Amino acid sequence: MKLVLLILLLFVPLLVRADEPRYTESFTSPNGKYVFRSKPNIQGDKNWILIEKDTKKVLYEFDESFGYFTVLVSNDGKNLVAIDDYSIRKSEDDPEVLRFFVDGKEVKAYKLSEVLETPQRVKQTVSHFLWIKKPFPLTISDSKLAFTTYEQSNFVFNINTGEILKKEKETSPKPN
Repeated sequence: MKLVLLILLLFVPLLVRADEPRYTESFTSPNGKYVFRSKPNIQGDKNWILIEKDTKKVLYEFDESFGYFTVLVSNDGKNLVAIDDYSIRKSEDDPEVLRFFVDGKEVKAYKLSEVLETPQRVKQTVSHFLWIKKPFPLTISDSKLAFTTYEQSNFVFNINTGEILKKEKETSPKPN
């Protein structure tokens, strides 16, 4: 019995991957008509493509990897929003954490310091950091993306331009 317990104690940490970076191979539009997925190439690097599912037509192709991002695909396949919401990079390096694409071309990008007043105010773990608090899952609604950061800042972005439509600090209710 002691041997079984010892073996379990030795192997359980190998099975638990709570703080490992995530990697996603594909993202689908809410209506299911478009899929943004990785495509292994000959050199082993991953290209990413946006495909119209019914026709199998490739609409856009990207030479970079988006597997560590959350990528939102609009229902018309025209817009992509790439959010580095579970970043494996160091927050001190001020990485790009939010990127907007229209028709396969990047129209706007934001660094961590552009969405957080204090970039050190992230939820830090051993392997990654988080800077978006809610809502989850993130979604596009009426050509807008909305979320709240760990600094309690509420953002609303226009997905066609990447411009900030609204930024306000959440306030705590005042005691009576």
